[in-house]
Amino acid sequence: MAGIPETEWSRAVQLLQDADEIALACDVTADGDALGCLLAAAIALHKQGRRAVASWGRTPFEVPRALAGLPGQELLVPPARFPRAPGLLVTFAAPNVDRLGSSPGRPSGPKA
Repeated sequence: MAGIPETEWSRAVQLLQDADEIALACDVTADGDALGCLLAAAIALHKQGRRAVASWGRTPFEVPRALAGLPGQELLVPPARFPRAPGLLVTFAAPNVDRLGSSPGRPSGPKA
């Protein structure tokens, strides 16, 4: 397995460093993997003093009961409060754009 080239990692880091606000979204199912990654990123960004919003595009907007103990849930916003045109969108556990559901900031397709 080749992995991700160093140039791609550097580009990703630069995008994160340059963004004024970072929108974080995960798969509409918000399972343990998706929600755990989403919340971990939101917590890390907030600890760095960065502006970040985190959500997923499903109504009703509820954390699954089995995941109620995950830290950082106070950083979640319902889809209606998610930015419509975020400066930077980072997604977790969503294999394609359709899995982001109805999030207002959902891209219409891949962007290089």
